[in-house]
Amino acid sequence: MSDDIYITRGFLSHDFIIFTLFRPEDLHKEKKFIVSVSALDKLLKVCSACGGTADYEQLQEEGAYARFVIRCPHCLHHRTWETTPKIGHAYAINVIMCGAMLFVGAPTTKVLSVFERVSIQMPCYDTYMQIQADYLFGVS
Repeated sequence: MSDDIYITRGFLSHDFIIFTLFRPEDLHKEKKFIVSVSALDKLLKVCSACGGTADYEQLQEEGAYARFVIRCPHCLHHRTWETTPKIGHAYAINVIMCGAMLFVGAPTTKVLSVFERVSIQMPCYDTYMQIQADYLFGVS
């Protein structure tokens, strides 16, 4: 077990920043859910500070990772919400999904095709190959 601790940060309101500590080896044990955009829309449209209707904008999408900024016009609360933390230069969910594809032994193009057919966001083949080289095979 590694003693490395990675830090991710999330902007929760105005000038406040909360730092979350996590260990990369714990991320694969955590439950994960596939969430439809319509369900995510309902979640992000509610201000976590006042409960009013908030506006949100997707800032970034990379494989199974997405980042949103949520702004409430009523109480002026704003925050950034991310689907997963970052490990090094890759997002944890992408590393985990690429690892699962590699270790299950199924052809990567077939696995990616299945996810594409059911509209589940996944890293593209080139990202898979990069993550495989950087994180999944031993690096000296």
